[in-house]
Amino acid sequence: LDGINWPIFVGLILSALCDAFMVYEGTFYLVSGIAANMLALVFYTVYFVRSDPSLDLERLVPVALVLGAFYFILYDSLGSFKLPVLAYMALYIVFMWRASARLGDKSISLLSQYACFLGSVIVTTSDCVLSLLLFGILPDKDKYHYLVLVFWWAGLYLLMITAEDKRRKTAGKTTRV
Repeated sequence: LDGINWPIFVGLILSALCDAFMVYEGTFYLVSGIAANMLALVFYTVYFVRSDPSLDLERLVPVALVLGAFYFILYDSLGSFKLPVLAYMALYIVFMWRASARLGDKSISLLSQYACFLGSVIVTTSDCVLSLLLFGILPDKDKYHYLVLVFWWAGLYLLMITAEDKRRKTAGKTTRV
């Protein structure tokens, strides 16, 4: 851990806590899992901003369009969750936008840039499939739950790889100077 990548570590702890809550049935566990995941997304986003503060506003539009379309698809199934899911989607839009800002980051390798963005896409896909399950759009089958779990942790693993790559390169520059 260092002064830049600690939010990734905190996010991973919160993601694991989210999974622990989601194992159990009941509103308390569902809400606690969602809250832990939302906090994890905040910490991942903080990491992206701290490690690459460039705005890259043009990258916001495609992410907002794709996730906005997904919200549009979910909308009729959301019931009283319309506003909370909208807030969740907004958080994911910011998360994906900031992850996409890593593309072109000269302080990490091209492979690491793509690993970061792909990891973010996979994490977002995992939560999109989970929302399709939670709101009854997909049937409650084990294969979808396994997909969510595998995608979630595969995506987070890619975020960890890119954070470690950045840490090593930053540490290397500091010691070489």
